[in-house]
Amino acid sequence: MPPKAICLFDISADAAKALTSGKARDSNSGLAGASTDDWDDDDGYYLAQIGELLEDRFLVQDVVCGRGVFSNVVKAKDQKTAGEPVVAIKIIRSNDMMKKAAEKEVAILQLLNNADKGNKKRYIIKLIETFYYRKHIFLVFECMAEDLRVALKKFTKNKGMSLPAVKAYTRQLLIGVRHMHKYKIVHADVKPDNILISADNNVVKLCDFGTAVEQKDVGVTPYLMSRFYRPSEVILGCEYGIAVDIWALSCTLIEIFTGKTPFQGKTNNDMLKRIMDMKGKLPKNVIKKGAVWKQHFDDKLDFKFVDKDSMTGEEIIRIITDNSAKKELKDYILDRVGPDKRQSQDREDQQYVKKSLHFADLLDKMLALDPEKRITAEDALKHHFVEDGKPWGAVGTTATKPSAGERGTPGRS
Repeated sequence: MPPKAICLFDISADAAKALTSGKARDSNSGLAGASTDDWDDDDGYYLAQIGELLEDRFLVQDVVCGRGVFSNVVKAKDQKTAGEPVVAIKIIRSNDMMKKAAEKEVAILQLLNNADKGNKKRYIIKLIETFYYRKHIFLVFECMAEDLRVALKKFTKNKGMSLPAVKAYTRQLLIGVRHMHKYKIVHADVKPDNILISADNNVVKLCDFGTAVEQKDVGVTPYLMSRFYRPSEVILGCEYGIAVDIWALSCTLIEIFTGKTPFQGKTNNDMLKRIMDMKGKLPKNVIKKGAVWKQHFDDKLDFKFVDKDSMTGEEIIRIITDNSAKKELKDYILDRVGPDKRQSQDREDQQYVKKSLHFADLLDKMLALDPEKRITAEDALKHHFVEDGKPWGAVGTTATKPSAGERGTPGRS
């Protein structure tokens, strides 16, 4: 069975209908007339047809792979490459602002792909080609199976993947992040939705560089990134850097192991409270660097928690002076491991628990509140949780990878 088409975005029934609807088209030309309205919908999305040949090379197979704010995605066969591999084509909306954003994304992907000569497993999605057609930019990518959020739901019912799978993915994603950061690129939206997984479940790759930026071009954006993966320095309005990707990756790794994001704040203010509940009080130097720190802290640097009155439902501000951690990260990880393994006398179970604590230690370093003290991808790859040559499985083994039945397989432990 051929692998499922890549899906870069979640898609609703309405979005699918919008992608497949439109004015009647001539079966020979694919168009009913000569105006752009014949191939675009009212919002500027390109209405591809099954059987349409793009750039005299890519034969459209599926037109409902996904739709996002900036683009829609179709699946096609590459007829000019041996074996006619399936590719995913991201079609940018016909809009000047989105065109500029796409040009920036292409430049960043070309930089990263060209620096990875021979595609030597840098774990970043491969951009095959770009072309301009009917006032749209088309980005042609290698085809993966699905995103990590879909895999998490499909394979584990959102209860978390096995630790061997998480270990394999951690190493791959850190290699991808290290490659980005080597060239001073900040992804700025690392999360399970933007990580693609191969059909055999053995490989993951970072994708969707639409919000990526060069380090030199960063600014102050308190609402950068998806909220659950947003670090405190961004929320406070600090000038951010590559360390935001490390934070977001840590949140992602916790999610794929436990099935839940660690910080599910409803607002930026609520996010800060949840972060401090796990990590303790934010350092003074981090708070004071923020352009909007006074929205969240008073002059004594006590936290101003925006709450709701239980009786009236009106918004109130509660000053919280004790921001010490309520529950350590390792306890969340051990909760996922479960009491059976934690209390077991079996040597393999004991090794599993030990590896889980190594994992928690790495995550803790990736979640350092001070971005300047946060572990880098380079150093994280040397951590004993992911470093090659460290034992896995039964005590005494020296395998550098999990067994074939476990390697990269997102099953439950």
